[in-house]
Amino acid sequence: MQVYSNTPLGVEDIEATLRHGKINISKAYTALYAFVWLLTGLPLLFGVLDFIFHSVNEGHLDLLLLGAVLFAATSFFFFNFNRGKRKVKKWLIDAVILRAKAQNVREGKEFMRYGSVRATAIEVSFSYAGTDYVKSSLEERKIAPCRSVFNQYADKEILIAYSPIYDQVMLISPERTRLIWSELSEKGTP
Repeated sequence: MQVYSNTPLGVEDIEATLRHGKINISKAYTALYAFVWLLTGLPLLFGVLDFIFHSVNEGHLDLLLLGAVLFAATSFFFFNFNRGKRKVKKWLIDAVILRAKAQNVREGKEFMRYGSVRATAIEVSFSYAGTDYVKSSLEERKIAPCRSVFNQYADKEILIAYSPIYDQVMLISPERTRLIWSELSEKGTP
């Protein structure tokens, strides 16, 4: 198993990581969170303006506190939502594309808002710079290592993006994997 391509990858090309599971890259969700974040900032803004320009009384102080709590809560969710995306962007700086084997090491259930679904924990084995590596979602994710996103990679030969500096394995999306395979077949690389 060798380095296959130095094709630059973007965050949108990464489906999941062993550490974080599925990476949320949807622009619609990001826009929704930003909109909600701005909306929850309005009570805070009105509360501050009222505090500055009028005398303080109980009702206005409640508006200020409500705005601060809502703004802090949505800020936490917004920045936590994008945490995986920010880390992947950092890991992709030195990433190389490698061929790897993914093995199913445990099955479980992942609980979603619409019920529970079959989930898998995987182990990815690959070679880089003459060294064999085995990375597992069981090691990376101490809590809930089984994820439904890993189902499509289990027991297959896959392409991964590996960051040697951060020692992180990123699973390339199936669509991007097909494009890389076709580029390689055109070049005559096995």
